Amino acid sequence: MIELLSKTLENILTDEVKNTEFIVLFSRPDDDFKSELKMRNMDIVSIFLYDIGENIELRSSEPVRTTVDGIVSVKPPPVRIACNYLITAWPKEEKDTDYEIKRQELLSKVLVAFLRHPTIPDKYLAGELKNQLFELPMLVLGTDKNKSLSEFWSGIGSPIVPSVTVAATIAIDVFGVREYPKVKTLYTDFSGNDGSETESMVMLAGLVLDGNQHVEGALVEILELELKAISNEKGEYIFSNIKKGVYTIQCSAQGYQINTRKILLSKGQEGLFNIALKKDH
Repeated sequence: MIELLSKTLENILTDEVKNTEFIVLFSRPDDDFKSELKMRNMDIVSIFLYDIGENIELRSSEPVRTTVDGIVSVKPPPVRIACNYLITAWPKEEKDTDYEIKRQELLSKVLVAFLRHPTIPDKYLAGELKNQLFELPMLVLGTDKNKSLSEFWSGIGSPIVPSVTVAATIAIDVFGVREYPKVKTLYTDFSGNDGSETESMVMLAGLVLDGNQHVEGALVEILELELKAISNEKGEYIFSNIKKGVYTIQCSAQGYQINTRKILLSKGQEGLFNIALKKDH
């Protein structure tokens, strides 16, 4: 996944840095890299990934829900990972030219290309990144974020070189998907031959959960109707042939606190009537 982000940054540069012939390398700009520069004898932009970590500012606890063919898939939100890149420019050496000025010219074009996009446009996304649920934010970091770069350059035994630091964030799924039956209010309508009012009967279903875990063997009751159901190994419970209206649902299980809630069943309604249980400490 991260390698696709690196490729995406390359796509941005190759499309938006105009009137300049160059290639992109992903190598660390150390002595071996500099030896390779001499062999290639052309302008090079180095996109070196030097730091990876969670983007805490984008952390979320809201689960992601999708519905396909009546099945609700629920999973914890993906982890938002910030990838920090050190971008450096390495023009080919030519006689009668100021190397550092040429480096700055190339680096300026790189900087402008990244500054154009607070989020990465879809057309540049590589591979599976096209299917990300979230936009990919991209930020050119200021000097306060680069305090460790002097240590980086000294660590590879090189003098400090002008650079642009770019942070881009992707979403990585690290948790499995849980598939739940989509809870629907299903109706059987009864009406008399004399055109009397239709009566709708409802099927009610849902899940008993402890966080993201199913609770098996929980007792679910509709108090007004004195109906009872036991959750199965997937935490599912179901009631059939219930009239629409307001009901009190009570759920209890060994080792858990009793959960009581009011629900409204109305025609045309769909939803997850899930019940969350808390441990009885």
